Amino acid sequence: MNKFIITAVACALTFPAFGAENAGDVPAEKCSAKEPRELPPPPPPHEMTKTELQMLKTLFLMRNEELARLRQMIAHLEKMPIEKRKKMAEGLDRVMNATPEERKKMVEDARERFKKMQENLLNRYYATLPEKQADAEREKFLKLDHAGKRKYLNSVREKLGVPKHKGNPPPPPAPKDER
Repeated sequence: MNKFIITAVACALTFPAFGAENAGDVPAEKCSAKEPRELPPPPPPHEMTKTELQMLKTLFLMRNEELARLRQMIAHLEKMPIEKRKKMAEGLDRVMNATPEERKKMVEDARERFKKMQENLLNRYYATLPEKQADAEREKFLKLDHAGKRKYLNSVREKLGVPKHKGNPPPPPAPKDER
């Protein structure tokens, strides 16, 4: 079984374009029965590290839903600056080294910070609206699902001129002291 998995991984790394899903890459006139299809040159040899093998083993054992979530997470990480990824890795180290009680507290604190930031943003927005319209907007927000709330918050950020995903929103301007 292990030999099969290692062979499958080696084949996948050596011949990534091999298979039916890439058959459309070559024009039909080049794919006659008399002429075999040319394969791209293999990538340079790569020795798989123990870490890579462990990661692959974990991936093979994951459910499709988990793989889809991981794919989204990887796409998000690829867009993130390396400094921010390092900072997040340090935060993960703290979480991994914490006791279960400490981990639970960290998650609760993070959720509370996010909730306060969200409430501050919405309160600032509702303060710009007439009272009846603000109440209607609150009702509308509470009825939305998670994705809808995210879109709504992004539209509120845009209306207030607050950049998306750039940390905490700036505090409201201080009232002018007229003496």
